[in-house]
Amino acid sequence: MKRPKTQMPKRPRMASSAMARTPKDAAIKLVRLEFDAARLQMGIDQAQDRVDSYQQELTRNQQQRQMMMDILNG
Repeated sequence: MKRPKTQMPKRPRMASSAMARTPKDAAIKLVRLEFDAARLQMGIDQAQDRVDSYQQELTRNQQQRQMMMDILNG
């Protein structure tokens, strides 16, 4: 079974991680960090939603399997 495509494409890492030297650079870096944090949190939330969905599907599958086993065993 193929993994579903994620809704969020991966972003390449920033090429430079040099410290900000001016307030303007710091503000730009802060905006990027906040954006990345929001993106990562959204990814975690989506992954948790997938885990919940897969858990429900697995439970349904196990229940159906048990029903089939009960029918076959008499």
